[in-house]
Amino acid sequence: KEGVGSRIKIVNFQGNTVVPDKVLRAKIFSKEDWLLGFLDRSGMYHPDAILQDRYIIENYYQSNGYLTARVIDAHIDEDSYGDIQVTFVIDEGDLYT
Repeated sequence: KEGVGSRIKIVNFQGNTVVPDKVLRAKIFSKEDWLLGFLDRSGMYHPDAILQDRYIIENYYQSNGYLTARVIDAHIDEDSYGDIQVTFVIDEGDLYT
């Protein structure tokens, strides 16, 4: 018996000063849960998707001139109800021209 799946309620970003949170949320695979999330499967927690999201964020920064940008860590906090909060810690580095 597997039980109820975990849902991503909040996706946060720390350390991003150049790229807004809204732009980063649009790029990553892991989406926040919402009212009609069952239609597009948004809000579902997949551990492999978090790793993929790290690479997507790094690739986005590096494509925009931040060659040393990297995602330092992805914190996953789960509460007693199974709701998950994901926080990506970003080091942007310097802009190269």
